[in-house]
Amino acid sequence: MMTTSPTASTPHFALSDRAANYGDGVFTTMCVEDGKIALRNYHERRLLSDAERLSIVVDQAHLKCHLDEQAAKIGSGVLKVLLSAGEGGRGYARNEEVMPSFHASYHSLPAHYPRLARTGMALGIANTRLAEQPLLAGIKHLNRLEQVLIKAEIASMQCDDALVLDYKETLIEASAANVFWYKQGTWFTPELLSSGVAGVMRGFLLDWMASHQVPVEVGRFGPAHLNDATAVMLTNAVMTAMPVKSLQSKGTVHRFDLMPVTALQRAIAHDYKESYA
Repeated sequence: MMTTSPTASTPHFALSDRAANYGDGVFTTMCVEDGKIALRNYHERRLLSDAERLSIVVDQAHLKCHLDEQAAKIGSGVLKVLLSAGEGGRGYARNEEVMPSFHASYHSLPAHYPRLARTGMALGIANTRLAEQPLLAGIKHLNRLEQVLIKAEIASMQCDDALVLDYKETLIEASAANVFWYKQGTWFTPELLSSGVAGVMRGFLLDWMASHQVPVEVGRFGPAHLNDATAVMLTNAVMTAMPVKSLQSKGTVHRFDLMPVTALQRAIAHDYKESYA
């Protein structure tokens, strides 16, 4: 782990750092190739937007310099950038003088992703439910205990990942990805007004579909909406668009065609490559 801020560079979190104490901050995870960041504009916009929603003041020029520096250091791989609200404050309240700080870590692409991209993912449905909090919905904030519980549950399931619902039984996302499905000529994905993370790959796909007149509907859906889908995919910045081969729900295994996802991957390839910066 490496930490950088406008005033200091240290290799660890301070005990008084609000990210470590309260999860007071946001983060993003990026694919880097030859020092260039995929979907860079989306990552920058999300960091700035999410920080603003948490009243964390970020200097945009400093953010750009930090991303340039860290992308150059990693060269190629996975770069995680965490923005902390800074150090100090009495209890939950921040000091007025608090200075936000950036922290970066470097990782390899998960070794099993190429295999899953070929075979498709097997999904289940998690029993763990997401709470509703519109003030935090969509933000990739540092409070991830729900996802920790979901990942622990998935470890005991016979599947690669799981779809996650809220307490109204509304489909929200997967454990660490957004979900899309295709049927009758239209792509569908859940709205994220009360919970969930608005992923950058989700944003890229929604923009791409809108600009290429590809029918897509964002709304409230239950998990049964996927039962008769032609194709399903999970999306995030690292897996990009990952096909799903099956979904086990209430004792029934629903199977999906990988080809619509493969066709979409080919269609977006040029514009995705152009997103590196």
